[in-house]
Amino acid sequence: MKTLSAFFQYPPGDPLTRMAISALEAEARLRGIVISVIQSAPRLMPDGEPILVVTDDRTPHVGNAHVVNRPHLIRHTAEVLDAFAPREKAAPTAIPAVKPVEEVKTKFLVGVTSCPTGIAHTFMAAEALLKGAAAMGYTMKVETRGSVGAKNELTPEEIASADAVIVAADAMVETARFGGKKLLETGTKAAINDAQGLIQQALALTPSTAAAKSTGAVKTERKGAYNEYVYNFFKCLSMERLQYAEGYYAEKAPVQTLWESNGYRIQRRCPHLKADLTRFAHIEDGVLTCTLHGWQFELETGRCLTSDDRHLYTQKIDASGAVAESRSDGAVTHAPLEQPTTGASIRDRCYDCWYDPKKFPTAKKKKPVTEE
Repeated sequence: MKTLSAFFQYPPGDPLTRMAISALEAEARLRGIVISVIQSAPRLMPDGEPILVVTDDRTPHVGNAHVVNRPHLIRHTAEVLDAFAPREKAAPTAIPAVKPVEEVKTKFLVGVTSCPTGIAHTFMAAEALLKGAAAMGYTMKVETRGSVGAKNELTPEEIASADAVIVAADAMVETARFGGKKLLETGTKAAINDAQGLIQQALALTPSTAAAKSTGAVKTERKGAYNEYVYNFFKCLSMERLQYAEGYYAEKAPVQTLWESNGYRIQRRCPHLKADLTRFAHIEDGVLTCTLHGWQFELETGRCLTSDDRHLYTQKIDASGAVAESRSDGAVTHAPLEQPTTGASIRDRCYDCWYDPKKFPTAKKKKPVTEE
């Protein structure tokens, strides 16, 4: 195998030098050449062997040197090596006859998702269907009909080649173009919760007898102005952010929402940091524990067992929902519908739990408007 010596007048660790050496070695392998990178200055090689000098210095070098710079070597590697060893053209080989094989049908599904607002559930249902189809070995294309109109629209060819069609929509979707196909119509929530189950149902259906009607590209028009910033804001919402916003506004409102559990009518928001007790409360032996931060309240009296400056509204009721008895401690015996929320704010530091308000942005307070 032929060897070509190459001298690089640059630091060996330089990124451009490494790139040039990699390009040179890759092209040399195609020509059956071994590149030998030398570190010393070039001299006359024995038997007049050529040497490749990579440098920006254009002064004359030894007579058997071929001088190039790094950018030229990287962009025109094949042209540089042609001066040393032209690439051999492979002789054409006879292509053996290939026996025709039966066409393998691809497992393919199509779907459409839509919801009245076209922001969240439309794309959540589409993502769930795509993941469910992939888990079952199917390729799927889903057309979304959101607030910005139809995206990823299905073509007549794609509909014709699909094994089944799933329309997961809470808004009106034209289905005439799916005539003659296995068509399953459902809502977005069903697709989000059990996409694979819907796919199995769709594949088990019999094709509809109605012929497909070519309605062309079905266009949906948005009503009212479109605000891209608001649209992107809704797409970025998460469950944690929604819970935080709910708690933030709940702390500024009076205790108006109650719920019933274990024979008591209880205020819904925890007096600590306004956690939703319908989700985070655990009741055992007459004690309610808010599992979000671990605060405890006595249901009989509403007294806080964790701190002295909190009070939970509770009222004992019978099976019919009527008040069973008056409070023995003389505390408030009716829902404080006009009582403003007091105590800790959701933005205050809680030293009894993990909450740290510095992790959340602080909104600028508006200056109060004074009447003249």
